[in-house]
Amino acid sequence: MKQHEKVAAVYCRTARPDDFAILGQKDRLARLANAKGYDSIKYYQDNGYSGLNFERPAFLQMCEDIQAENIQCILVYDISRIGRNSLSVCKWLNEIRLSGITVISLDNDLNPYYLINIC
Repeated sequence: MKQHEKVAAVYCRTARPDDFAILGQKDRLARLANAKGYDSIKYYQDNGYSGLNFERPAFLQMCEDIQAENIQCILVYDISRIGRNSLSVCKWLNEIRLSGITVISLDNDLNPYYLINIC
């Protein structure tokens, strides 16, 4: 990775082992990352994993990369791709934001007023 390179993480998940759903998520999120000027995109995908389970291989790898400060932004199709347990998702989003990382969702407005409604 180049110094000062803007890196976006694209996280995709589906509970079914279905590549078609993942491909649609990846395509839309990649276009968004390019439109927002990110130099590089790192893809993380968990096929066949429930959103109630936060012990997903790609999700855990993304979290490690976040801690290593290799990512500036996380793009998800919608908030349920992160998880289905609202309390766990809110806790995770708060930790990510405290790290200075932006989270962008295509289908949910992640502004503070939206988060108040789900948290």
